[in-house]
Amino acid sequence: SPEIGWSVWIAPEEELGSPCSGPELQRRAAGHDLALVFEPSHPDGALVSDRDGSGNYIAVVRGRRAHAGRNPEQGRNAVHALAALVVELDELGRADPELRINVGEIRGGEAVNVIPDRAVARWNVRARTPEAATRFEKALAAVHARVAARFGVTIEIEGRFGRPPRRLDARALAVYRSLAACATDLGRELPWRPSGGVSDANLLTALGLPCADGLGPRGDGMHTAEEWVAVESLEERAALVHAFLCRLEAGVPWNSG
Repeated sequence: SPEIGWSVWIAPEEELGSPCSGPELQRRAAGHDLALVFEPSHPDGALVSDRDGSGNYIAVVRGRRAHAGRNPEQGRNAVHALAALVVELDELGRADPELRINVGEIRGGEAVNVIPDRAVARWNVRARTPEAATRFEKALAAVHARVAARFGVTIEIEGRFGRPPRRLDARALAVYRSLAACATDLGRELPWRPSGGVSDANLLTALGLPCADGLGPRGDGMHTAEEWVAVESLEERAALVHAFLCRLEAGVPWNSG
């Protein structure tokens, strides 16, 4: 029987896009044949096939402080400018079916009788294709210039797509089929389908490493007070991965389908 070796990788800031651990994960992944990613599955237990790409951005708007009643004409309202920027971002996402834009944080201003000179927004972009990500970057540059000129403010925007879109290629499909065969032996079905979420599988797929994604427990309601996990699925997933490793140890190639 062949010897089966593995490495376990736990990312502490995956929810932030793995900004620190991602490059190290990619470096270490180069010495491996395949990857099993324990992101949560779909609520019915289906694995995750395709994933959107994801980018995180921050905009800092700087205007000019002034008294709102005595001399408002001397001010440049950073909050108003930021609000216009956010509206245009929303319109970008609505106009392109391959983009989703979520502004998740806005901060600015101090007192209602003071024209604010600083405002900050952070947002996330999901792109189904690399072309959609490129379209967003170009559109963002145009929005940036337009809003800055309209309100007489300066806007600094930083961010990028840290995770490219993931598509299930032929090599990864072979891993899924092998796992499905193990599930059949256990008396279960194992389908797979796309998800709008992202994971470190996006990074691994970009390296050309075949990987199965969504091997974590069943659950739903992520990032809400109603988030839940099916406790019994922990045992189900452990049994599935055990069967898969035993299959490899028995000499069955992972890409045998």
